[in-house]
Amino acid sequence: MELPGLPLVRELVIRYARVIEQFGGEIGRRPLVLPNSAFFPDEFRGDDASLQRLVSRMAEHAGMADIPIRATLDGEEGACGTGAGACGSGACGTTSVGDDGVALVDTGDGWVLRLAGTELANPVTMTARLARALAEIFLYETREEDTALDEPFPVTIDLAGVALGYGVLLMEGSYVYSKSCGGPRVGQVTTLSCGELAVPYALFVKASGVTRRAALKELGVTQREVVTQALDVLDANDGLIAALGRAPERVAAGLFELGEAKPGLLRLFGGKRKETDEDGLPSLEDLERLAKGSAAPKPRPVDPKRDELRALVDEAFESARPASD
Repeated sequence: MELPGLPLVRELVIRYARVIEQFGGEIGRRPLVLPNSAFFPDEFRGDDASLQRLVSRMAEHAGMADIPIRATLDGEEGACGTGAGACGSGACGTTSVGDDGVALVDTGDGWVLRLAGTELANPVTMTARLARALAEIFLYETREEDTALDEPFPVTIDLAGVALGYGVLLMEGSYVYSKSCGGPRVGQVTTLSCGELAVPYALFVKASGVTRRAALKELGVTQREVVTQALDVLDANDGLIAALGRAPERVAAGLFELGEAKPGLLRLFGGKRKETDEDGLPSLEDLERLAKGSAAPKPRPVDPKRDELRALVDEAFESARPASD
């Protein structure tokens, strides 16, 4: 899988910077939530109590422990919401997170999160849907009154989810590979594609000081490949990360330069891509510079005794060689 072209990468950077500009103060410094026992030590038994523990744990990691959220399993997928099978009138007070697996109800003094029982079959899609649901709750709870949220709203949900630390969970949910009797299938529960989501995820990783190894460790093969490309682009534009932390409003306004990632050999040589270097190889100037910088072999010091011994050995070999006809 390939990273999107630079124009779309630039737009994703701007959209992510908008989220940081508007909500960075509330988000704070969040950890990268990983799908392991360090972050999720509780046993999940597929009941309401397990779901409540899981949602509470995820909310705590995102700094949302102060928001009352009650999580329940719903036997009918989309029973109350704006997805398939919903009343669609809005009278039930439910907002949609863009799929039928999760419904949210704003009770006025908290939230009820209803998860379809069918979502329990796949922990990857389930946790990705929960991450998006919690990101939506965060956006509604922290936005300034009468302030519109950026459209398309489902995209803003994905971006906020990454900023809250759910990047790995969302990356996994953006490309869900499975096998069935009909052949391989790829599902997606996020709005942004795997390649698109890699851009804000890489921004979060770089801004948070997460190591590349830690950022890639829990990802699938496809996700790891495209995130590596995104990190390479940001490595070639290191001033962007500093600007995102210091003045996100300038990045949100598009006041930044964005260049392509350096090919591997150019990163090794530490040079810049030349206009004539279309094949991605280092130019002759780079090679010459490296050759000049290499240490030349030191001349052997003069040793009369060694040279005399060498002459005697050569003479002995010469005298022993059979005469030619």
